[in-house]
Amino acid sequence: MPADATIANQTRIDPKGIQENALQNFQVDWTLRRKPEYFVHIYYLSRMPQTIENGFIKNLKVAGCPIDKPYVKLFSLPDVVTQAWQDPDSAQVRTFSEDGRRVAMDIINPANMGLDQEKEFAPNEIVSQGGNLGAWGMFWSLNDPPEPMELEKARKRMEKFYRQLTTEADTFARNNRPELIIEKHHIAADYFHYAGHGNWHTAMEAPETCPNCGELVKAGVAFHKISDDTICVINWDRAIAAGVKKPEDRPGYQAKPEKPVRTI
Repeated sequence: MPADATIANQTRIDPKGIQENALQNFQVDWTLRRKPEYFVHIYYLSRMPQTIENGFIKNLKVAGCPIDKPYVKLFSLPDVVTQAWQDPDSAQVRTFSEDGRRVAMDIINPANMGLDQEKEFAPNEIVSQGGNLGAWGMFWSLNDPPEPMELEKARKRMEKFYRQLTTEADTFARNNRPELIIEKHHIAADYFHYAGHGNWHTAMEAPETCPNCGELVKAGVAFHKISDDTICVINWDRAIAAGVKKPEDRPGYQAKPEKPVRTI
């Protein structure tokens, strides 16, 4: 599925079954035909590849956010998501409509039965219900593009999880279990430019020359500190998303007219 796609209402009725049971006109629920009043957009911050699979989406591969972008938009859902399936006992078509925000929340974290993306869960709650992609910086918003505060909250959730991963990898390194340190640990360490206990994440790539100040920096960084402890920005979008700079700090910044912000 391409990025920035819109996932419409879907049916689980097998096409062959429709034909055999003369159910050609099965879209009888009015929500299947109404025009959405708004859309729920799902965004992603992490470079970690993911696979989304739940009752609504089957085996959706997410490549991860490119290093030169602060986030990617994955897809959009209508305000009301209606699913249709064929009752195996009666062969009748059944439909179920749900708030698009709830569908988005279920995609991101099946353990979250509400709409609060800040809600925290015990590890056993997450593992038993399929994982929490919100910890990886996946979030939903009614705004396109998302508001800076929404990005900041998602980034903080991701950074909290990344710190847990680097701590876990350090424990593996201290216990001489390097085989347990896998891709997710390296992605977290890469984010913080962290070598880890015993240098389990020593970068092997050659440094690059900063186009602004000429200092040698890690390849792909969006910003770095220079000798006087100020921030040298290479990629303003990513620096702003990371919270080290404000939008008004960008050269040539012009305030935009206020736009309505959708809220829950």
